[in-house]
Amino acid sequence: MRRFCSVLSLTLPLLLGLISGPAYAADAPPQHAHEEKPTPKPQAAGALLPADAITHHKIRLGGSELSYTATAGTLPLRDAEGTTEADLFYVSFILDGAGDRSKRPITYAFNGGPGAASAYLNIGALGPRALDFADGKPEASANRVSDNPASWLPFTDLVFIDPVGTGYSRAVNGDQAKKLWSVEPDLQVLAQIIRLHLARSDRLASPVYLVGESYGGFRAARLAGLLAQREGIAASGIMLISPVIEFDLLQGNRFDVLPWALRLPSYAAVELAEHHALTPQALAEPEHFALGDYLVGLAAGSTERPANFYARIASLIGLDDATVARWNGRVPPGAYAKALHRAQGEILSRYDGTVLAPDPDPAGAYPEQDPILDGTIAPFTRAFTAYLRGELGYRTDLAYVLLSHEVSRHWQWREGENSGRREIGAADALAEALSLQSRLKLLIAHGMTDLTTPYMASRYLVDHLPQKVIGKRVSLKLYAGGHMMYLRQDSRQELHDDAAKFYGE
Repeated sequence: MRRFCSVLSLTLPLLLGLISGPAYAADAPPQHAHEEKPTPKPQAAGALLPADAITHHKIRLGGSELSYTATAGTLPLRDAEGTTEADLFYVSFILDGAGDRSKRPITYAFNGGPGAASAYLNIGALGPRALDFADGKPEASANRVSDNPASWLPFTDLVFIDPVGTGYSRAVNGDQAKKLWSVEPDLQVLAQIIRLHLARSDRLASPVYLVGESYGGFRAARLAGLLAQREGIAASGIMLISPVIEFDLLQGNRFDVLPWALRLPSYAAVELAEHHALTPQALAEPEHFALGDYLVGLAAGSTERPANFYARIASLIGLDDATVARWNGRVPPGAYAKALHRAQGEILSRYDGTVLAPDPDPAGAYPEQDPILDGTIAPFTRAFTAYLRGELGYRTDLAYVLLSHEVSRHWQWREGENSGRREIGAADALAEALSLQSRLKLLIAHGMTDLTTPYMASRYLVDHLPQKVIGKRVSLKLYAGGHMMYLRQDSRQELHDDAAKFYGE
């Protein structure tokens, strides 16, 4: 994911899942002051993973003390003959004393990649315990979780699922794993595991919500219809965080100019943030230019462009005219990350263009590493494994795979091949689900300075779905920050507040 040698590789190997995270043998932190000490469960002889661990906790949110039960364990994936193909790891948080469970929402959350584990959403945004990052910078983390004032637990129970090959989820063998590392099998696995968890926890009557980040947003958008058709489970709501929905909208080339136009406002957001002037309203001019004069200028060709074309682009995104002209008006994300602060010897994160790091290779054409993505591997892995062992009572010597090279390398975008992501999309499936399920609602959340999955791609998609299908059930929200906007405490809280309204509608 980190070696970008083409425009295609600059726009796609995104989505929190192409670098395998090392496991850290972290000692357990001091016991959470207001939780019961978990009772260790014996590990079955020869088992890869221990038995499920169930612990009980309390958290004070908004002046109220909430009690909840946490389960860290696995669910078996079985074929039609009942043979186990894989064990999928999950962590759930269920509010105690919530009354009628048929009315209490339950949310299934997963990350993207393909190849990312759900620890990001768990201790980054939604769960009752979370890491704190100062201004979204990974190095500011204390590598230890604390109570999350923006947890979603007050309005929904939470289940975080690690797809096969990520986290502690393991297939019975390598061949079986590779069969599951494909678009359609992956979706079918998630649908089956969601149904199994609902059945085993007696929650089949509960309102079901799906939350997916990045490629997980693609998963959630496709799963709404699949769950209804294959498993008989109608989701009540879908929340997509920094999603990729249609890959075609992210893969610009010299002949396909729309994706470049959809990317431009995110560059402009970075430049506005440099001057402390970034707001959703301030992006109106760049958005208008991107889908107007910029799009027309790219389509017209270099000989037909106005004389000030490159200068106008440069003024919006903070680069000099010559750099913009050298790229013919189409500046790839990696090139932008290198160019904006080249004079200061710094690179931007493609996951949040406002986060900088010293450039370790000033002469290189593209960044080899990303300040956000690479910088979060150690704190997330160490903190999450320590949390599992020390507070949730789940102890294993297996490596927790936060980000997997292996999954991304072997992922099959179409049957029999591991390339050709163009034309892979979820918009049609999403429109069909909204059409057939009149109560299904959708909220899309984007960070404004995310250069990996630009917010305008989602806005363009929503604007071009049939209005009769969308109605008032679809909304898009923008936040300060990037792909993982929840690394900023203010944006994490805003995301929580918008989600609370979404669930309450």
